[in-house]
Amino acid sequence: MVNTVISRAFSELGEFIALTQHLAGENTASCRWVAMKANCTEQERQQIRAPFTIEKTVALHVPGLDAARQLIIIQQNSFDSAS
Repeated sequence: MVNTVISRAFSELGEFIALTQHLAGENTASCRWVAMKANCTEQERQQIRAPFTIEKTVALHVPGLDAARQLIIIQQNSFDSAS
């Protein structure tokens, strides 16, 4: 069981969650998924659906690199909206 899953240049956000959510086991409520992205479009962000949500987006500045980079931090909501 892990509490953070990190990826870099792995896949789109929806696929990242689908392929790795089992790693959190029963710990999904406190687990975070952190995707390092070069360019995350609004269309890709919309792939994150309940019970998951984007908690935060952090802009990164990489020395010597003149390109946008960001961390997309995703969490699972601690409640089930279907209940």
